[in-house]
Amino acid sequence: MIPTDRVLSMEQMVQQTFNASVQLIAGAESSLMEKRVEMAETESLSAEYEFLRHTEDAAELSKRCHMPLPDVSDAAAFSRATALLEAVAGNMHTPLEDRIFLAQTMPYPNILVKLSTDPEASVREAVAANTDSKDWLVGRLTKDSDDNVRKSADEPGNDLAYAYGRCTRFAHAGFRFGSFGRFGDRRR
Repeated sequence: MIPTDRVLSMEQMVQQTFNASVQLIAGAESSLMEKRVEMAETESLSAEYEFLRHTEDAAELSKRCHMPLPDVSDAAAFSRATALLEAVAGNMHTPLEDRIFLAQTMPYPNILVKLSTDPEASVREAVAANTDSKDWLVGRLTKDSDDNVRKSADEPGNDLAYAYGRCTRFAHAGFRFGSFGRFGDRRR
């Protein structure tokens, strides 16, 4: 015999089934909403990047050049800000003085690489003179088509680029070096 306190009426069974379904749907909706928010954040970064890359609003681009970056400890915000600065640096509607400012002050390779291909020689020269530029980037600028860019990249203050530029010039003259590591020809 089944105890009567465990017997459910049809209404109680329907109510329990309904409550369980509501909880299941609410959990699924919550998970779906979290995914939508995550996608919206990603889309907004992409949308903002594309906007900054293609906008002709020089005032907005100039403002972005001088905005303080978030603290490095907030990795997501910092990464987002430097990605957006890369878009600003690559936009030719960014005023020349702001591109030079970024080339002189930015220590971040993604921004400096973008600026190293700028059509204005003064921007490339500022990248070459930036002490935070990576050695390979400055070495690449020692081969620039503009004399001032090459001179700035070949300055003795840029030790590795200076050595790279000197070694490549000697190598082109037919000299081979075995002691310069990656700069020389180590074959014997």
